[in-house]
Order: sequence, then structure tokens, then C-alpha cells
Amino acid sequence: LGEWDFHNITLKMQPPIFIPRPETENLVDIVLSHLKRTPKSSTILDIGCGTGAICLALANAAQMHCTGVDKNPKSCETTRTENAANLNLAHCVTFHEAEISSHVIDTAYSPLLNAVYDVIVSNPHHISVQKRQRVLEPEILRYEDHGALFAGPHGLDMVQNILRYSRTNLRGSGGIYFWKWDSLIPPLIRNILRTPEYDQSAQVARSYIPYFTLRVPVR
Repeated sequence: LGEWDFHNITLKMQPPIFIPRPETENLVDIVLSHLKRTPKSSTILDIGCGTGAICLALANAAQMHCTGVDKNPKSCETTRTENAANLNLAHCVTFHEAEISSHVIDTAYSPLLNAVYDVIVSNPHHISVQKRQRVLEPEILRYEDHGALFAGPHGLDMVQNILRYSRTNLRGSGGIYFWKWDSLIPPLIRNILRTPEYDQSAQVARSYIPYFTLRVPVR
């Protein structure tokens, strides 16, 4: 694959790392518009960072510290030692090999357990197992990281895990920014947030096409 241009930066790519899609650049722009209204000390967490495309683009444009998390060790190594270094961004990004799981977080890096972020952003795994053969081209199934594509029987496993993590690790005035891959996703997440587990602590504040923001009010 070689190199891939994304939002004014160039990334080194190695299979089977998930290739960032051009439309994801718009998600970066939406987060940047929010960051203009926040202090320079604001912290950002990119969950499922892959090549570091979103994380590095935000750090480059906003000059804020960004933490990337991915369960794929090859993704973390490529992002940390090559992409961040080549872009001279190693001083303002941190990458952890970790997984936000149903147990909130599985990681050897305890700082993630106690860290609080102003912004959480993710292009989450979102394809249900049932849709695997129907919606994906053979080349994608053959070459790209399946761990960055599939998210349980309904395609919402990773989103639910991120929401659970945000209950304790997102600042009260912060926001979560997801890529919206289906028009049904905001209503489904509203239903999740109505459950007793969340106690009305969060709401979908604004929907974009094809992105949406989950804003958590000050507690």
C-alpha cells in the first residue's frame, strides 16, 4: 500500500491495517470546529486509532495532545514509530495497545483507567457479523484488519463499550464524536442512553450527515 494522504498529512500503510476512508476527514473537521471553542490544554482520545489518521490529523491541526488506543499491536507500532515520528508529532501524541471492552478497558496501561478527556472520537468497528459477506467487497475481506471492521451481532458492540468508558472518563462538558454509518444509529444510541445504566447523563446533541455528536452535559 505504501503511503496514504489524509487531511494534510501522509501516513505509512501496512496490511492488514484498516485504510482510512476519505469521508473520515469530514469527521476530523467537525471535531476541529468544536476544539476551536476549547482551551489549548484540552485532551483528546481516539479509540480504535488504527494508522493514527484521526489522532495525528487532530494533533497536527489543533496542536493539542491526543491519545490513540488500538488493540492491534502492529497498528500501534506503525503509528508510534513511523507515522508520528515522520510527522514530527511524537511530542504531542501517545499511543497505547489496549482495548475498550465490555469490561470497560483491558490494558496494561493504568493511565487510561484514570484519565479524563475533553473529547472522545472514534470511527468504530460497525459491521454486524450477519452483514459480513453482503456489504463488503472481497478485497476488503482479504486484505484489511477484520478486528477493525466487525462489532458483534448488531454492529454496536464497540459503540456500547465506548459509551460505558465515557461515563467515567469523559469530562462533564465534553463530547463524543462518532462516524455515523447508518441513519438508524442515532435512534439506537438514544435507546441505549435511556437505560438505567446511564441515568439520563448523556444525550445525542447534534446529528450530521454522515456523522453525529454525542454531547455529555456538565454533571
